[in-house]
Amino acid sequence: MRVLQLHGLISPGGPAPAPAAPPHRQLPLGPVSAIVTEGALAPTEDSALDSLLAHDRLLSCYLVRGPVMPVRFGTWFSGPRALQAALTERLDGCAARLEALRGHAEYALTVEPGEAAQAVDAAPSPKTGRDFLWRRKLRRDTRLEASGARGLALRTLGQRAVELAAEAEPRPARAPRLSELSLLMTSAKAAHLRRPLPGWGAEHGLVARLAGPFPPYSFAHVSMETPTDV
Repeated sequence: MRVLQLHGLISPGGPAPAPAAPPHRQLPLGPVSAIVTEGALAPTEDSALDSLLAHDRLLSCYLVRGPVMPVRFGTWFSGPRALQAALTERLDGCAARLEALRGHAEYALTVEPGEAAQAVDAAPSPKTGRDFLWRRKLRRDTRLEASGARGLALRTLGQRAVELAAEAEPRPARAPRLSELSLLMTSAKAAHLRRPLPGWGAEHGLVARLAGPFPPYSFAHVSMETPTDV
């Protein structure tokens, strides 16, 4: 069965995507245009990964030319009429959100322990019991002090990132990461945040990275939970 896949929304008459964009077409929907492709409803496991990568590449090719509002991968419709019906009540909101995304992209700020911080301290091996207790207390106090300083540094960096971003979404930190933050930013603000990260990391024994720009998946804010009739 052939169905219509919705990848994202752009402004009508906007710039063409970068030449590397996978084959697709634009479907005018009043105040927005839909980026769509046709394909199988249930692709094989191997082709599903290719389709997901093509989905992201397509949106990225539009992002470099103008605002794009991504839709999650796998949003299918039986055809243009079904797509139009699903979006009719959302069109004005989509157009407003698309305009708010103009000039912005998503960036991911992650922080991990540095190599020295990840190393496990050797257990104290003193000659006397008193020396053992003293060394153990010293190691515990040092760790607590380092943990407190690290927490303050993380909060300070996070606050600075939020100040520079138009919007921010915290993410659950997956080990070994200590923090993850999605940011909606202009390229200039992203460069301003990225520039001091190596020095900041060296000072606090941490590794901070700002990845991006990406299509603003975390900031589309378009509910598509019941969009399909297939």
